Amino acid sequence: MRKHTIAKAKTGQYRGFIDQNDIINFLGIPYAKTPQRWKRAEPLKTSDERIDAFEFGPICYQPILPEEHEEGTPMSEDCLTLNIWTDDIDKKGKPVMLWIHGGCYLTGSNRIPYYCNDKFAADCRDLVFVNINYRLGNFGSMDLTIFDQKGEYRDAPNLQTLDQMAAVKWVYENIEAFGGDPENITVYGQSAGSYSTATLLLIPEVNQYISKAICESSGFEKTQKTLDDSRSMGEEFARLAGAETLEDLLRLPAEKVLEYSLEIFENSRFPRAFASVRDGNLIPEKPYEALRAGVAKHITLMSGTVSGEYDTAAFGLPDEAVKQRILDLFGDRIDETLINQFVDNDKERPLREAYLDCRNDMAIRMPVLSTLEAQCASGADTYMYYIDYIPEGSRIRAQHLFEIPFFNDKLETPVHMDLRFDEPVQGHHPDRKLVNEIQGCWANFARSGNPGGEHIAMDWPPYTLDRKTTMMLTNSGWHLKDFPRKKDTELLQHFMFE
Repeated sequence: MRKHTIAKAKTGQYRGFIDQNDIINFLGIPYAKTPQRWKRAEPLKTSDERIDAFEFGPICYQPILPEEHEEGTPMSEDCLTLNIWTDDIDKKGKPVMLWIHGGCYLTGSNRIPYYCNDKFAADCRDLVFVNINYRLGNFGSMDLTIFDQKGEYRDAPNLQTLDQMAAVKWVYENIEAFGGDPENITVYGQSAGSYSTATLLLIPEVNQYISKAICESSGFEKTQKTLDDSRSMGEEFARLAGAETLEDLLRLPAEKVLEYSLEIFENSRFPRAFASVRDGNLIPEKPYEALRAGVAKHITLMSGTVSGEYDTAAFGLPDEAVKQRILDLFGDRIDETLINQFVDNDKERPLREAYLDCRNDMAIRMPVLSTLEAQCASGADTYMYYIDYIPEGSRIRAQHLFEIPFFNDKLETPVHMDLRFDEPVQGHHPDRKLVNEIQGCWANFARSGNPGGEHIAMDWPPYTLDRKTTMMLTNSGWHLKDFPRKKDTELLQHFMFE
């Protein structure tokens, strides 16, 4: 029979269970009231109700990916829950790490095995870990301007961000009951979770609760979702639904909302369909400018990318098709001459690798670098990493999501973006040392604001606009380098900032 522990928090008394590693699991804790469709969730009231936190909460409606969720995983619009893992609720003042999952704002949850922090908590017992759900697809981003004459649904385009804000505030107000330090919260995420983390930095209403942030493989771009984009998407949704009134949309079964979300996601007119909207109200229209001006200068930021972010998207394509894909995706900002210049930057680099680097830089590395440099310009401490590593037994470079099973100590778990020959990889199999090293960097950053230390046997100096010091992880180990792949980055400078 499992042992239980009760944490007495502001919004309730939560009963968690102790697992085989002596970590207390609190699962499926609501961080807001049951949300109404397309409205901002309301905060929970103070309560002493006893709540069993033994099971994960339902996930937001989404397409089920077999490497993420089992068939039959419960789905609901009432999905705003979080999980907490802690060694001891009576040991107070522990740094807190709050994870925001990715998935293009369409898929993902806090119950996916490689997103769960139970083993991270067992390895780093002086930290408290939290991961959250938030609304996805058109449940989390919906523009109802054409029907909403009274403005009752003005928050609907940015519900995914408002949900995340509610979760951070709940953690700030309640985490002390679980042993955490509310004044030492690190928010971190990967891909859409990284973009979400960067977005939270822009919003004083929530960034006051954040002391540090880690943005993995996503950052702001010059071209992002605007109010016009949002309104066009809302109109398309109404057309798909055959809706003539707001009530028609509110009556839609959740399954139909998901169906139309998928159609919109696959429509090339909406490349950033469910991301947050730069509305000039909640989220600044010019995020780089806001960061440089110091909106989040109290927050220490670590950011980085991996070398093979989207390499798997080119599986089976000839080199020229990879080049054409770059033009298809970024033709409004790049031409064939610039791609050829990129190739010429390194005569020893294979042609295919050059094309892949160009695509990955345009999609991921430049936005990440732009966001970090804007924060650096405010005077905040910033740190940059670049992982150029080929896992043992693999013939492909580190992929999108690569670092997650390492810091979460989940190497046995399939990671859906790392596919070889159409089969999910059962983790990577490097020596154990790499798990400890990557995990150590993330954990030490949460503890002290510096990711370096004895776990990698070296100091890690901050990134500055002059030196651009970057920590590189390669198959030969950890190395400090000033501005890796400098020529490539300088060629693509016009992708940075507004």
